[in-house]
Amino acid sequence: MNAPRITICICTYDRYDVLPKAIESAKAQTLDRSLYRIIVVDNSPDHVQAEAFGRPYHEPPFLSYHIEKTPGLSNARNVGSRDCGTEFIAFMDDDAIASPGWLEHLLAGFDRFGEDVAVVGGRVDPIWGTERPTWLGDRMLGYVSVVNWGGETRIAGEKEWLAGTNIAFRTRTVLDAGGFDVSLGRKGGGAALMSNEEVMIVNHLREKGLRSVYAPEASVRHLVERKRLQRSWFRRRVAWQAVSDYTADAQAAIA
Repeated sequence: MNAPRITICICTYDRYDVLPKAIESAKAQTLDRSLYRIIVVDNSPDHVQAEAFGRPYHEPPFLSYHIEKTPGLSNARNVGSRDCGTEFIAFMDDDAIASPGWLEHLLAGFDRFGEDVAVVGGRVDPIWGTERPTWLGDRMLGYVSVVNWGGETRIAGEKEWLAGTNIAFRTRTVLDAGGFDVSLGRKGGGAALMSNEEVMIVNHLREKGLRSVYAPEASVRHLVERKRLQRSWFRRRVAWQAVSDYTADAQAAIA
């Protein structure tokens, strides 16, 4: 029997309405089940409810459901990275649906470009929670994690960023970097829209001479909720992006 190569890590916070679809898409990968496993890291505040919900989804060693009492998306990602035990770890959001060939295309990105590739990410297509507003132009789609750089699988360009809902790492590079910065990333119900945690670690790896790959066929669909299609949410999102940029690199943000 083959040893698993890659782990899907789904971090969740009180999203039991959408989480089952994410898990089912993870279980439905075309990659042989002996080559991957799934970890759900549940950060929800009601631990009793979390345990009850997770019980049917605990199928070790293929699928494990972890209740994590320390809040924060970055911390949850660090838990998954420490516990996965596989060469690679792929992150998707609890409101995303992975395409069936997602893992196969992620692994192909690592295998094709060699050991100095630390990160592979792919296309993110929107699932609109309501009709896309006319004021939401293409240049603003990055704020709702829509990613489509076009073309074929390649080394990512300097300005081609990857979204946290569709990104995979060589696990040892995450651990060697000290994990995701817990001062960044969302905590709790999203009152503070902090971000940049995956951007920071990708930049750190690039500075060490490691490369990122963009693999458009490694695609996921991601829910854009109705509340995120309101001008008031966008104003908050842009303001918190400025806070995130300053927290990540104050000197560059000021410049």
